[in-house]
Amino acid sequence: MTAFNKFNTSWAFWFLGFLFTCSVATAQKTGKKNESDAASIQKYLEEARFLIAYLEATLNELGNDEVPPIEKNTIVKESYIKIFQDSTVQIEDDLDENRDIPTNKDVQAYLQDVDYFFRDAKFHFTINDISNNVKDDGTVYILVEMERHLEAITIDDDTVNSVRERYVELNLDQTNNELKIASFYTTKLSKKDELYSWWNELSDEWKEVFASETAIDDSTFLNQISFISDDFMLSNIGDTIPSNTKIVEHLEKFHTTKYLDVSGNLLISDLSPISKMRKLESINISDTNISDLMPLRSLTKLKELYFENTLAYDLSPLRYCLQLEVLVFNNTMINDLEPVINFERLKVLQFNETPVQDLSPLEKLENIQELWSAQTSINDISAISAYQNLINLNIANTAIHDLNDIQEITSMEVLNISDTDIDNLDPLAKMDDLKVLIANNTKIDVLTPLYDVSAIENIYCDNTGINAQKAKAFTNKKPKCLVVYGTDQLKSWWNEMPENWQSVFKKYIPVENQPSIEQLQAMVNLKIIDISNNQEISTFDPLARLISLKEINAQGTAITNISSLRALTDVREFNISQTQIEDLSILKDWKALNDLNISNTPVKDISSLEELRRLSTLDMSNTQVSELSALNEMSSLKSVNCDDTQVSTEDAKDFAVSHPSTLLIFRTELLNSWWAELDQTWKGIFKNAIKIQDSPNSVELHKIGSLEKLNINGERTIKDLSPIRQLFMLKNLDISQTRVNNIAPVSVLSELEKLNCSETPLNDLTKLGGLKKLKDLNLAGTQVDKLDPIASIKTLEKVNISDNIRIKKFKALSQLSELTELYCNNTNIKSFKDVQALKNLKYIRCYNTKLKSKTVDKFREAKPDCEVDFY
Repeated sequence: MTAFNKFNTSWAFWFLGFLFTCSVATAQKTGKKNESDAASIQKYLEEARFLIAYLEATLNELGNDEVPPIEKNTIVKESYIKIFQDSTVQIEDDLDENRDIPTNKDVQAYLQDVDYFFRDAKFHFTINDISNNVKDDGTVYILVEMERHLEAITIDDDTVNSVRERYVELNLDQTNNELKIASFYTTKLSKKDELYSWWNELSDEWKEVFASETAIDDSTFLNQISFISDDFMLSNIGDTIPSNTKIVEHLEKFHTTKYLDVSGNLLISDLSPISKMRKLESINISDTNISDLMPLRSLTKLKELYFENTLAYDLSPLRYCLQLEVLVFNNTMINDLEPVINFERLKVLQFNETPVQDLSPLEKLENIQELWSAQTSINDISAISAYQNLINLNIANTAIHDLNDIQEITSMEVLNISDTDIDNLDPLAKMDDLKVLIANNTKIDVLTPLYDVSAIENIYCDNTGINAQKAKAFTNKKPKCLVVYGTDQLKSWWNEMPENWQSVFKKYIPVENQPSIEQLQAMVNLKIIDISNNQEISTFDPLARLISLKEINAQGTAITNISSLRALTDVREFNISQTQIEDLSILKDWKALNDLNISNTPVKDISSLEELRRLSTLDMSNTQVSELSALNEMSSLKSVNCDDTQVSTEDAKDFAVSHPSTLLIFRTELLNSWWAELDQTWKGIFKNAIKIQDSPNSVELHKIGSLEKLNINGERTIKDLSPIRQLFMLKNLDISQTRVNNIAPVSVLSELEKLNCSETPLNDLTKLGGLKKLKDLNLAGTQVDKLDPIASIKTLEKVNISDNIRIKKFKALSQLSELTELYCNNTNIKSFKDVQALKNLKYIRCYNTKLKSKTVDKFREAKPDCEVDFY
């Protein structure tokens, strides 16, 4: 060892000694008698680590050949007492590498041998584990498991370089609030003997728990063995069986298990057998006859403990189980939570149905995520008001009357307040993560505070002020939330329901036997019911409670009456086609109805639909309906099918014309025949007009028949306009640049407002006189020589007769009082006298005619408001 390292070792020893002395003094000054909370245990663990470092420095000081003998003597005679309990402390010798038999020495003898055996020695301790433990008598001690690395030169100049596993036990002197080393060893007690002793002391009940399925030979199970030794085993019936090495393996497996579940075993009444199973992390002793938890006091690695429905009455034996994360003791006699005050890692705490009255010991346990205190005597939850990790809280059947103390716990996901006097949910408005609220048998009467709780999924509010209408209003706002209420009525509803209807509901909500409350509520909350073509269904009665229904399909059922659906005013789609239903009177209140199919029914009267302003689609084909007057004010209607009804063709056309945004289907058979007779050119024109490629169906045929605009400009093969006779709603027709010379088919188009016949061989306007709504007529470039037939069309506003030298006079236009534009360029017009009196005329194009400039000028002077395009 270099001089520098030896100097540092000596300096470190004295410095650590100074710090350790200060640490102990501080602990003695500030410590509290019998202090054993989490903070103090952590402090002791830190002090133990520091004490091991001081022990290492002490041994290195003794092994340093440059430290004066007088200083070493001081350590051996006096200073050692700073870290060792007393002079009788035993240290198992590890200085002689050749020693085979374990030998213990008094502490001072061991320290002297460090100086005696070596010219120079360097000790290094690596701590592998450090833990607090509790002895059988309840005293606390610290166990340090470490590796000792020794590099040394013996007095015989041999080199030593060895590593050994060593154990140090430190006792807590609670009077002086300090730790001292009580034992320092390498060899533990024989594990095998310890296991044999443990097994031999087990009761038959515990042997059954551990080894009922562990076979030791073809006919014997380990639980049948009452005594084990190195040489033999003794069975319950007195048989002697040779021991084998696997027995120790089995016992070791039992002894070191981390998980133990004896729940429901009423033969278990004593926990002593598990007191030494110190690797246990999870224990379930629920529903046993256990009353005393004292044997658990030394299980400091315990993370989960369940002892529900037992006779346990005191938590104090658990005060050193500081690793606990889950503690469940529902239905016990525990009445004091004080022992859990230091369980800083606790996440789940359940103590329903206990005499607990006070939650104040829980105030600092802010890692708790689940807290159940239902059916206890608590009346104050302010102790948990600062919790920010709480997810699940159950305070049902307690004296809590408001939720103000928990309104800042935004982490909450599940809250049970059933059977309390709580009447206000306002404090929950900020709990955005809340998914489930259980509030049965409370005084709440509104759910509106939960409108902005985005995560809410389930609300249970049976026997409260929440009724069907309030629940419906809430689910309309929060459609993903299930609101459960009126469970007694739900059960009666289901039990009285015909089996054929139960089968229907089971298709939507799978149920094996009796449905749960949640399943029944989910049924009542259904928004869609499809019973189409189910001839076993003859009544709507089971749907009367489904006030949230949006769609009902009862096509092809045996139902004859819809009166039981009166309250279902949210229905959007209703299909009762192919039934014997005749009376629709209840539908007058279905203001939300959007789609109604009553086809193939005996319905005659649709007057009850008159106020349904949202109705968009109505199929009443093959019914006895004879008039459409009830639909006149329905601006929302997009489609009405009245094929094969008593509605006359004229009435149907009048309705279609007065409701151009409604597609009226009323002449399918006629249009099918009409389409079949069309040539491919016309079929192509019509397909293109409504953007289809295949042959049209009934709806598409009626879209063609309802066309308001048709452009066949440039279709040179078109000579005959007969196909357009079925387009009774046509308003705009362009046949320019075709070969049409007969305009007669246009005469039936009473809605026509614009007609473009330009550049066609047309020469006769005789049939146009009856077009009483025509406003725009283009005859440019035609063969027309007489305008007399259009003299009676008083609605004309624009006329184009340009590019036609046959036109010489305007006389036929003299009575067209609405005319505003006239195009007569490239004609043989000579005078304006026939149109000069038209007050509304605003524009004339008349260049390249027989008109003289003088005539035009006079016209301009006479009608200064009319623009004349002449040159």
